[in-house]
Amino acid sequence: MYVPILKNRSVEVSVLEDLLKIPLSEHTTPLVEIIQERVRSNSPSPFVEQLAKLLSQNPDRSQLFVDVPRLSAPSGIPSPVREFLIRANRDHSFWLSMLLSLAGLPGVVPVVSYNPLLVPGTELLDHISLLRRQFETLAFRLTAGTFPDVFPLIARDCIKEQDFVMLDIGSAGHTNPVLKSMYEAVRQQKGHIGYTSVIVHSPRRRELTNKSLEDGKPIVEIDNSLRDFFRVHHFDGFGDYAGITSDLPTTGGSISPAGVYYSFADNVFVGFRRHLRLSEFEEYIAPAIVASPYWQQYSPEHHERCPGCREILKISAGKQKGSSQAKWKGITMAHYIYAIDESMASGRV
Repeated sequence: MYVPILKNRSVEVSVLEDLLKIPLSEHTTPLVEIIQERVRSNSPSPFVEQLAKLLSQNPDRSQLFVDVPRLSAPSGIPSPVREFLIRANRDHSFWLSMLLSLAGLPGVVPVVSYNPLLVPGTELLDHISLLRRQFETLAFRLTAGTFPDVFPLIARDCIKEQDFVMLDIGSAGHTNPVLKSMYEAVRQQKGHIGYTSVIVHSPRRRELTNKSLEDGKPIVEIDNSLRDFFRVHHFDGFGDYAGITSDLPTTGGSISPAGVYYSFADNVFVGFRRHLRLSEFEEYIAPAIVASPYWQQYSPEHHERCPGCREILKISAGKQKGSSQAKWKGITMAHYIYAIDESMASGRV
């Protein structure tokens, strides 16, 4: 099982829309993190309403995780995001009402995130009880830091066979010895209860910048090895941020043109960049990816169906504009998610 994580920002929602139209196989269940009420400040409707419309247009989608994460709200992030996160953190009834508003949406599984500094244990149990009345299936997302306190609290009475347990290890290496006891606890309880377990990772280091990429070379700072080791740790699936950072969006910043393309055969992300001109996206990056050996690793059928590869081909051929860093972030995510889903469906992962 693969769980790609996307925030409800415009680029990532567009990626989700494209992938659901394919559609993705039953082996991939996206997780959407709601970090703002509306995708854009001028959106005519809240994201929950937009999500309902999206799901109604794609009835073949079996499941979709939706999380209202309890994240800190640092300075430097857009005001709509900051205001939403502060409210979700401070007003527990708001957080709960956001999840309850998802009731009735086909295939939606609410994700119960936990921060011990924000929600007392007894209140958490009350929230889970209220959610259980509306949703047959729940997902429980625990960080490595909260796991020792929270998992024993909810494992005995709250988690059911049809549920999902997600252990989010953040940017920690999955072989870190500190995590072994958590892996074992998840495995043992799964034997008793029968839930589905997922290990979530943030493999792209925060300090990695487009300027630091070497043209045509694998990106050492992105360790994607969990793809091949999640079963070794006795998990049923793995999740990640599909080649981008898990960080919240920031305001300002300069554009540094670069493309990132995933190689399934080598299980690495490859960087493509040359100069800092915005025209490099169309003049160099797209053609360089198509001419690279990494592009040749995929079949013509992949290039035709993969939303990311289709975009690259159009840009390379001059049929579509590509001078947008946001567009290229979407291309990276769409290609990676489709490549992993394709491999899951064929049994290669």
